[in-house]
Amino acid sequence: EEFGDEKFDIIIIATKFAHVAASAKLILPYLAEGGIIVGMQNGILTEQLAEIVGRDKAVGCMIGFGATRNADNDVTMTSLGEYYVGMLDGRTNKNLEEFAEMLSNVVPAKVTMEIKSRQYSKLIINSCINSIAALTGECVGVMLSEDAAKSIFLQIAREATYVSKKRFKMSPFL
Repeated sequence: EEFGDEKFDIIIIATKFAHVAASAKLILPYLAEGGIIVGMQNGILTEQLAEIVGRDKAVGCMIGFGATRNADNDVTMTSLGEYYVGMLDGRTNKNLEEFAEMLSNVVPAKVTMEIKSRQYSKLIINSCINSIAALTGECVGVMLSEDAAKSIFLQIAREATYVSKKRFKMSPFL
């Protein structure tokens, strides 16, 4: 309510996944004509966001760098990478291009025509890393120095790639 009648070209939702839908409904009235709403969660939610705000307004993001939260307000970037942002139908507009340019001031960002494939690629990578980390309690470098961990990593990646090709008729790892 504090915004009154003010409208915005770019709105970023940076909440936990569970709060995206409620947040999108709450902020939609503040979106300017032709504006975009970006889901910054490290997950696959662009289709759910599009159901609420419209496919022409929903922007997905894939976070391609690694980070570790050490404590409240203390995060360390653990691996380099980029942001990928895009709309489900591969379109772009000046707001999306401007958003990628803003992100690039921190970490390189690219507009992609294949946001869904990018997000599934990241899901597969996270599935490999997080499952082995949960089993071993080790970080990636240590895990992948072990042949058994490498074998599990590859098996998970193969299965997830197979499923994504069959289920979604897409090829991850763009």
